[in-house]
Amino acid sequence: MPPEPPPVVDFYDRHPINEAQGLEALRLLAKALDLAISRLRIVSGQHARIKAIQIKTASADEIRARLSGILNLLNR
Repeated sequence: MPPEPPPVVDFYDRHPINEAQGLEALRLLAKALDLAISRLRIVSGQHARIKAIQIKTASADEIRARLSGILNLLNR
């Protein structure tokens, strides 16, 4: 059975952003998910409001659990 492809997370920003702001968004997401920034990559929408971010070497279930934990903390 082939390995599961890395999960991709869609990310929405209210305004188009430049490359430096895109890198900062990746840093913040990596920090929130407790991952190295090298494990994240913008795969589409580099300069658009909606971005698809690939998260390498993590399972989709692991990313869902981490994102759910973050959302639960924000909703308290």
